[in-house]
Formats: sequence, structure tokens, C-alpha cells
Amino acid sequence: MIVSITGITVGVAALTIVLSVFNGFNSVVTNVLVGFDPHIRIEAARGRGMQVTDSLLRDFKADPRIAAAHLISPARRFS
Repeated sequence: MIVSITGITVGVAALTIVLSVFNGFNSVVTNVLVGFDPHIRIEAARGRGMQVTDSLLRDFKADPRIAAAHLISPARRFS
């Protein structure tokens, strides 16, 4: 009787700990992925790229709805 109660207690405790750890990893992974990959990416529909001028980038940065705008060279991109 005592062995079965101990076994159930240890099993429930282990399950609770594992679920808590995975829940913590979920928030860490979500924060890392959201911080690494932008929410929006503007790319050319056809061809190898698009011409981005300084005035276009300046217009993006001036828009109050856009928190940040950066030009990423295709050679430096990790895809």
C-alpha cells in the first residue's frame, strides 16, 4: 500500500516538474524567435532583389507605426 502511494506521489511530482520546465522553455524560445526574426519583411515579388533608396528607408523610419526599419543585405541574410 505504501509503495503504491509513494509511486503515485513521485509520478505526479515528476510530471508537474517536467510540465513546468517545458512551460518555461516555451516562453524562452518564443522570446528568442520573436526577437530574432522580424514581424514583417518586405521583399521583391520577382527577380533577385529590389532597389531600396535612402528616401524609402527614411520614409519607413518616419512612420510612427513602424518601430524600426533596417536594410539587410542579401549576402548577410541567414535563410
